[in-house]
Amino acid sequence: MISVKRLQGLTPFQAMDWIVTQTNDLRLKQHWQQSSDGLKGFSSYLPMALDAKVLTVLAVEMQRSGNMFSTYQVKTYSGKAYIIFKGYPALRSHLTGTRYLANNPKIIQLGVGKLGAMNAVKSGFILSIIVSAAFHSLDQLIDDQKTWHHFFAGFTLDITIAFGSTAIAAGIVSWTIGTAAMVTIGPLVAVVAIGAFITYGTNTLINTNQITDEVAAFLKQAEDNFKDKIHDTRYQINKIQRQQNEDPLGFMHRLFAIPTFQGMK
Repeated sequence: MISVKRLQGLTPFQAMDWIVTQTNDLRLKQHWQQSSDGLKGFSSYLPMALDAKVLTVLAVEMQRSGNMFSTYQVKTYSGKAYIIFKGYPALRSHLTGTRYLANNPKIIQLGVGKLGAMNAVKSGFILSIIVSAAFHSLDQLIDDQKTWHHFFAGFTLDITIAFGSTAIAAGIVSWTIGTAAMVTIGPLVAVVAIGAFITYGTNTLINTNQITDEVAAFLKQAEDNFKDKIHDTRYQINKIQRQQNEDPLGFMHRLFAIPTFQGMK
């Protein structure tokens, strides 16, 4: 947004001021409060949406060569694993060859084979982190009731859920996708289906708003307790300094537990 405003001729400070003005708009705040939950739920499906887009490209690619559900085989030559496609490669736009190394960037990008499927899972995890950071940043910026405690709690919770979901998805993908012949679009179909199922389950079973509020309240209380301890420590230090300045000799006696003898001459 700042870049857009810079292109419109505003200085960085003017662009930031414009953003602050917009976020302080009452109608925007009300709209955000009403739609933020739905927006967060929708954004959790973005990784699957991008994988589905890649899946569509791959399915069209296979259809061009004769059959959308054509299979591939994994064979090893000289210690290197190769993915061998069936069909007519000349009719395809991206996979124009019949044999590719299993770790070929083009293969991985299209989600073919186990490495391609695992890459899709990893990319989904990274995208989830980016989306979560953007959402909670915007939430704190617009909602006056939200503080850094809510950002940290919500972001940490999202990362925890994303990490757990990624671990489950990676385990299932690794278990179901082997080295035998299988449908080319199969691994990516599995990633999309598993991701959608896990996301739906977490959105249904886990009340992230409640957990975020509870963790944020705990962090706020911990921060207040820490500030109180700092305040008490400073008070005690100032008290000791005053005693030292007002009665240096008495202070040394109390500090080193030196007894005083009254009436001695």
